[in-house]
Amino acid sequence: MSATPVSGAASTPPTTPVPRASRRSRKAVKYYDTDEDDFVDEDDNVYAVEPPTKKQKLDKSQAAAAVKPPVKKQIFPFMALPPEIRNNIYKMALFDPAGHHLVKHRIAWRRGAVRVSPKNFREQNANWWARRRRRRRWWQSEDDIQISDEEVPSYIRLSSRILRICRATYDEAIGILYSQPIILTDTYALHDFMVQIGPKHKALLRDVEVCEWGSGGAHGAMNYPAMAAMVDAVNLERIKLNVNKWGSSELALRVWRECYPFLEAFGRANGRKDAVMDILELYDSQFKRVTHTWTSTGCEHHEIPEDEERERFKKLLRTMLITGQA
Repeated sequence: MSATPVSGAASTPPTTPVPRASRRSRKAVKYYDTDEDDFVDEDDNVYAVEPPTKKQKLDKSQAAAAVKPPVKKQIFPFMALPPEIRNNIYKMALFDPAGHHLVKHRIAWRRGAVRVSPKNFREQNANWWARRRRRRRWWQSEDDIQISDEEVPSYIRLSSRILRICRATYDEAIGILYSQPIILTDTYALHDFMVQIGPKHKALLRDVEVCEWGSGGAHGAMNYPAMAAMVDAVNLERIKLNVNKWGSSELALRVWRECYPFLEAFGRANGRKDAVMDILELYDSQFKRVTHTWTSTGCEHHEIPEDEERERFKKLLRTMLITGQA
């Protein structure tokens, strides 16, 4: 008996295998570089932990800082000291009772003034020092005018580093440095020093002395610019000049002619045209004057008193300052 299909059931056709597409004959092209290490199995626990890296070597200072904590430095409370003690410290570091002896100095084509010892100062200006003592003659050698240690004050070394502590210390101590006597060899050193310190420090000057005045040539031409550079030194209490001119009238004319920028600036700052007469000093040797009278018996010499010449000089210079002309 043959089996008959169940009624209502659809008959299924026999299945036949679908042919697959054939592979390409050419080799596949890779458009990126592959590395076998990039496709490590994630389940592999060999590389599950990062390999240890070498620590960078630290410098000795960094290693010491990493080991030891920073030490708190105890700073000395200098500004907490009383003002009297601070001023005494400033004077010990910056003040020289004999004054600052300055000479002109050239380095790398730059002009300036440097401090030297009193003995070195006078040895460099032996001619001036001998003229002041009235001992220098043309036949004298340099050995005859050597300066001994007993004739000059001792040299005191100063420490200007105290000015670099802080701004407050600088403002307190800078006045002591510039208020002491400033002694310069000539108008060259005066000009270089005034240009070097600037107008702010010129106002702090109290005592200036110029030991030699320029005469003739380039030396004489430096007198005017040197005094013109002092127009800001309006707080001076003393200025001493060694103007190489004798006779009250000629001396007054030369002082006014070569110094009038400073003389007038000082008068304007102090409210009086002739105010500089209160602080101006000259050497006594500049007021020594001798007159000669020829008679039948010969030549007679008459020395004019120095006080009389000094008063005549002051009167003439004061008149020039007030009138503004010689």
